[in-house]
Amino acid sequence: MKSGGKVKVLFFKAKKKDVDIDPYEKLLAESNEFAQIEVYFAPVLSYVFSLDGMEQVATLLQIQIQHKLEQKISRHIVLTSPRAADAVVSVISKLGLKPDVSDDAAVITIPNTFWYVVGNETGARLRKGGLSYQGSESGSAQELGRFLIEKGIASVTFLCGDKRRDTLPNLLSENQIACEEIRLYESVEEETVIVPDGFFEENADRWCVFFSPSGVRCMSRENNYKNLMESIPGDIKQSRLPVKCMAIGKTTAGEISAEKHKHLWKIGTTALKPTVADTKSTPLKLNMKIQSI
Repeated sequence: MKSGGKVKVLFFKAKKKDVDIDPYEKLLAESNEFAQIEVYFAPVLSYVFSLDGMEQVATLLQIQIQHKLEQKISRHIVLTSPRAADAVVSVISKLGLKPDVSDDAAVITIPNTFWYVVGNETGARLRKGGLSYQGSESGSAQELGRFLIEKGIASVTFLCGDKRRDTLPNLLSENQIACEEIRLYESVEEETVIVPDGFFEENADRWCVFFSPSGVRCMSRENNYKNLMESIPGDIKQSRLPVKCMAIGKTTAGEISAEKHKHLWKIGTTALKPTVADTKSTPLKLNMKIQSI
């Protein structure tokens, strides 16, 4: 690791629980060229599962199981976020579904039910529940939609949140693929996001990392942006936030660049897929092997 100036990175996400060190923090410590790196976390969103949506999924799966020896009904289920996968795993657990054999590599067999995901992290969470899946290499809902079109699927069930984008439903509709939608969770923006102590202290190259369009909207609200600006010491105050931004995914980058937000933020780099990217052209080096959380 080469020596260099201090770099401070603010992730607009909650620090991952149940691990000694967040994957992003570990990554920066291991692979960045800079010797002095400080990592901060600021949660901007929380998630509330929909009991009604989860009951719909439970009923759907029970019907598939009951039809095992009856009329075959193929069900193609699509997930584009880790939160949706978490909700599905919870449903699987409550239904008491388990693999046919006692083996860590075994999967739960639900007759004529096929799962499709965007991103390795979504797939990994689904796999924790014992389910196999396809499409995880897709870097966006649009890419997954093309994958489904190429497979000649006639209809899908889309498990999503309340702030899902229209990209996938529109693409499927344009290609005559029926799309049933079940909302499994709501994204709730934090009313007030607290800027971690120390982020604006000392001279440093500063970065903030956005993980979703909702996170951008949350931090672009007047009160949260004002909190950021007021946290800047007087000797480095500017009319625009003196921090470079990384966007995880094209849709997040698009939100930062939107007319209503582009005067607030400056994109330093974009990870084109929902994984942490190896942004070789920037001082902030991230590796694609670590998943976006």
